[in-house]
Amino acid sequence: MILILLTLVLVGLFIGSVYVDINGGYEHGMSSFLCEMFFGGILFILILAWPINYMATISEVESFKATQTTLEIARTEEIDSLERIALQHKIIEQNQWLARVQYWNNTILDPMYPDKVEKLKPLN
Repeated sequence: MILILLTLVLVGLFIGSVYVDINGGYEHGMSSFLCEMFFGGILFILILAWPINYMATISEVESFKATQTTLEIARTEEIDSLERIALQHKIIEQNQWLARVQYWNNTILDPMYPDKVEKLKPLN
């Protein structure tokens, strides 16, 4: 919710600085132009980062589920020690990713992460 309010504030500041520029902003010199560039740049980055991060997280959730399936299959079959080490390394990576995403999902950046990550449990 706060992230949405922050986005709305940035949009308002950007529109306000453009409005000042259109209605005699040349009196303010370079400051009006710099405000437009600053708030416009932050808004542009936010608008780009949001869907990219969301989609990347969804693809990582699918990767996590695939690793979970591989782990279940590996437990039923006999695998050699090198494969077991590689699998343990992958489990560690996936659990680190899960902990990081679940942390950020419980902060101000919650809308940037799908709620699917809260349902996932660490791999054993």
